[in-house]
Amino acid sequence: NDISNTYKPRIYISRKRWRSAMTYSIPVSNGVEYDVYLHFAEIYDGAFAEGSRVLDVYVESVLIAFNLDVYKEAGSGNKAYITNTKNVVVNDGFLTIDLIG
Repeated sequence: NDISNTYKPRIYISRKRWRSAMTYSIPVSNGVEYDVYLHFAEIYDGAFAEGSRVLDVYVESVLIAFNLDVYKEAGSGNKAYITNTKNVVVNDGFLTIDLIG
């Protein structure tokens, strides 16, 4: 699939099988402010419709996107959508990202 709206289309060539919730814990240094960029694209043509997949996104237990519909926000399937959360401070050694649908 060709992914538009990005200069790094290769990062979108694989996908995770969707579950109702997924958590990523990335080891990082404590006490540092991070800017967190999350890259999304709907690449499954069976979900090429608004409302097909909606999720809440949390970074360090803070809701950063409520009812995120990647297909809708990107404007179509196979198109990148990027969120940016600034000044995230980690205190437990892990940057935690939760996707809940």
